[in-house]
Amino acid sequence: MKTVFTNGCFDVLHPGHVDLLERARSLGDRLVVGLNSDASVRALKGPGRPLVPQEERALMLRALRSVDEVVIFDEPTPERLIEELAPDVLVKGGDWPVDRIIGAENVLRRGGLVISLPFRLPYSTTGLIERIAVSSRPFPAAAVPPGLPGPKILDSFQGRRVLVLGDIMLDRYWFGTVHRISPEAPVPVIKKSGAALAPGGAANVAANVASLGGIPVLVGTIGGDDAGRELRGILKERGIGLEHLVVEPGRPTTIKTRIIAQNQQVVRVDEEETAPAGPSVLTGIAETVRALLPSIDLLVISDYGKGLILPDLAGQVIRMAREIGPHVVVDSKAADYSPFKGAYLLTPNTAEAARAAGIAPDRPDSLVASGTRLLETLEVEAVLITRSEEGMTLFEQGREPVNFPTRVRTVYDVTGAGDTVVATIGLALAAGASLTVTAELANLAGGIAVEQVGTSAVTENQLRLALRDGRLLGGTVPEASCIKNGLRPKTNA
Repeated sequence: MKTVFTNGCFDVLHPGHVDLLERARSLGDRLVVGLNSDASVRALKGPGRPLVPQEERALMLRALRSVDEVVIFDEPTPERLIEELAPDVLVKGGDWPVDRIIGAENVLRRGGLVISLPFRLPYSTTGLIERIAVSSRPFPAAAVPPGLPGPKILDSFQGRRVLVLGDIMLDRYWFGTVHRISPEAPVPVIKKSGAALAPGGAANVAANVASLGGIPVLVGTIGGDDAGRELRGILKERGIGLEHLVVEPGRPTTIKTRIIAQNQQVVRVDEEETAPAGPSVLTGIAETVRALLPSIDLLVISDYGKGLILPDLAGQVIRMAREIGPHVVVDSKAADYSPFKGAYLLTPNTAEAARAAGIAPDRPDSLVASGTRLLETLEVEAVLITRSEEGMTLFEQGREPVNFPTRVRTVYDVTGAGDTVVATIGLALAAGASLTVTAELANLAGGIAVEQVGTSAVTENQLRLALRDGRLLGGTVPEASCIKNGLRPKTNA
């Protein structure tokens, strides 16, 4: 019998909990829920919590069809309980990266699985308590407020359908520790302690759309190999449909293996085939996109240069979208952006923008020159250039460029941050937000992504908490401001 374990306070049992528990139960034969005692909740949440006594919380959990057993524990963490129960599968909600889940090392050491399931419904206990306190309508409503984005904008993400077309990859992680240098060569010796798998590339964009409350429609190719089967399983666990994935005979699934020690990436190994996809595959992909366009709110093209997003396919898809209606957001590693002419928004980084615009990257005005040239020559509505630790700059037709300073607190890993940015952009635009609000929100989401190790989907709850905590209002960075001639606003030294 396969035992699945998860834990939490469950102070106010809501639909988000029910959904998460049902998906956890589907991973095994028996679901055991560790429940923080009243004393444990007070230690974690403060003197005003819990609102519901532990026995009543346990009673509600036991009433759910998905829950087989509830165990109350007094410690702040369930580490002792996990050791005693020895579950086969350890599950936490999507705001917990796999490598930071308490008890993960114990379960992995015994050959078990550790899974981070993304939240799919727009609820958090703290947020629900706050809404109940101030409103007679505590459940999320759909409205995009004007001005600086606040937590309520995320309510409008729910149910938005974003078609993600692009290069699908499998991200593999090996975790370990370094204690010595190899006597064979001047390289570190890593003692492996765990492993994890995650969707990468376009699949990570889809995973971020799902974890932020949207409905991703993923279209692309994978291999008919073990990696492809593993990736399908991961996507299914995250609630991402598999019906539009094409298995191309003879083409391997793209794999990126990263070795992490002390929260730092030591090396990356790529397994990939970048030759152009076959004509029949490209024709089938185009037909699939055409059939889906009337039912989606926005299209994201995620081009990692792995042979799918060829110029003819990109141009055809953008023309179809312009005829049918949804905006197209393009995130591409290509040197030539001409196939993306007529898209709504481009999201290159600084180097990509300069290369695509034919501008020398060391020019003093490279940023403004690149953004302006792409805006004019490609007939797009906007270009959002990501600038690493310097934030982002938005170029919009008929407006001055706007600089958005970084919202990062501590950088652990930039892996997948661009996917988080483009997924947030897609949902915000699909929800009807302005380009300025969209850029500010995507900037914040990207900042959250780099604070985590590995490819991990930023969740609606993480973004909501960051908005509620005022990360757009305070800190040492200035507010969004106009820039001219490639110069940043001066600050006092």
